[in-house]
Amino acid sequence: MIVVAALAAGCGGGDDTDSSSSSSSSSSSDSSAAPAVTKGQEVSGTGYTFRAPEGWGDPPQEVPGVQLDSLVVDLGDDDGFSDNLNVLLSPAGAMKASQAEASGKNELTSIGASDVKVHDRTKVAGRETAHLSAGMSMNDAVYEIEQFYIAGEDETYVLTFSFSRTAPDADRQAAIDHVLKSWSWAD
Repeated sequence: MIVVAALAAGCGGGDDTDSSSSSSSSSSSDSSAAPAVTKGQEVSGTGYTFRAPEGWGDPPQEVPGVQLDSLVVDLGDDDGFSDNLNVLLSPAGAMKASQAEASGKNELTSIGASDVKVHDRTKVAGRETAHLSAGMSMNDAVYEIEQFYIAGEDETYVLTFSFSRTAPDADRQAAIDHVLKSWSWAD
């Protein structure tokens, strides 16, 4: 079982202009208006909590050399690649969505991501959130990522969902929606 977790872009600064490469997003709903999500493992990180999709949880082994704020994997995945979500705190601190789009696109391209797309922004816990996607490969694993850049008061939280290419679109979207709708700020 392959767990790939260390994929966060958008760590550097960027300009403050809107990206002109915006495309449609499958996750364009305002997740702050959704009913509370109460199923799935609760995950607490630096200043936030969310609920992992049902059947997702802590990985069965540590991922060496990776410093993540949080990580959950699909514990029932049996296709050789564990779909997963990791959260990193951007070293750039709080960024506007336009900055996250520009720097995220540049950084994903620089690490060899393919088909990098900037999607329509969404709202997560009341905050405008950038959304990028790309194709990736690492250590013989070929997979796709969906990244969300949630700006907190002093931090930008980079959520990277990694899915095997065989994961059905409906399952991917359900996992993303579950997490984004359950995201809340710690008191």
